[in-house]
Amino acid sequence: MNALDNRKRVNNVTLGQKLRYFRMAEHYSQKQVADMLSMERSTYTYYECDKSLPSVYTLFHIARLYGVGMELFVDERIEPFRGKADVGKENRRKPKSI
Repeated sequence: MNALDNRKRVNNVTLGQKLRYFRMAEHYSQKQVADMLSMERSTYTYYECDKSLPSVYTLFHIARLYGVGMELFVDERIEPFRGKADVGKENRRKPKSI
C-alpha cells in the first residue's frame, strides 16, 4: 500500500483551500504563483478565495507547478493537508517548467 492510498478523505475542502495549501507548502507568494502562471495576482487571489474557478487549462498548469495530479484539486473529498510528504518521492511527479 502506498502513501496515496492512505490519504485522508473529508468533505467540503474547497479548491481555494487546496490552492492555498500547496502555495504555502512551497513558500510562494500569490504574486509568485501568478507570475509563474502568467496571470494577474488578483486573478489567482480570486481562485484561492473561491470567488472564481480556474479553467481546466489553468488547473492543469497549477498541478504541474506543484508536481501533483489534477485529481487533488478536482475531487473535493481528497484532503491534501497532511502534507506533500504523504505523496512520497517515488509517486510524486517532478515539477515541470510552464
